[in-house]
Amino acid sequence: MAKSLLALFMLSLVACPGGGGAKKQAPEPCKTLGQQCQFEPGKLGACAYRANCDGANCLYCQSQH
Repeated sequence: MAKSLLALFMLSLVACPGGGGAKKQAPEPCKTLGQQCQFEPGKLGACAYRANCDGANCLYCQSQH
């Protein structure tokens, strides 16, 4: 019985869902105004400029929902 429990325990460690799946890629940063982007997984957005921004990272992905 102890061997059965040990085997079941080991199988549950190896077979856990999401343990070895494909890795998610980070969303591509905005490069141009109006470019389509991914705001969140499954949610589309469009690249827009931040208000009162003078730096290099003024483009961001704005939700369209």
